[in-house]
Amino acid sequence: MEYEIFIFTNIKKKDFANVLYDIIRKIVKGKVELREYECYTIDIGCENFTLSVEIEDISNISLVNKEYNIKTNICVSLQVHYDDKVKSISPLLEILAKSMTIFKEEMLVLKNGAIVLLVRKNNKVIVNSNMDRKYLDMYQIGYSIDDEI
Repeated sequence: MEYEIFIFTNIKKKDFANVLYDIIRKIVKGKVELREYECYTIDIGCENFTLSVEIEDISNISLVNKEYNIKTNICVSLQVHYDDKVKSISPLLEILAKSMTIFKEEMLVLKNGAIVLLVRKNNKVIVNSNMDRKYLDMYQIGYSIDDEI
């Protein structure tokens, strides 16, 4: 499974990646690595998934912004290594929720490039009913549910 998080932030992409790395190290048990590949991505990986923060705009952020009427400037691609909710999906959802407490600007989360799981726009969070919301509740992130997002 693949996911993409489009987010707006005023900090540099390398600093953004370091914040994510710190979040991941606190949540994930086991080894977490941070690697920069040329000037294209900064990868943060562990046994169950890899996050790639795009340094170069590979995913065409401006097109995504136009299509979803949102303002973002960073794309994070997530590659899940196992389709095991406990090992892979659950930690990713906690990382997402924790990052939402730090980065409070607009955000879009897509599954497999087309299914909208979450949108944060105008200080409102809307989630698809298929998304596990346990960590949004745990981090006290208010949201509404709408399958038409």
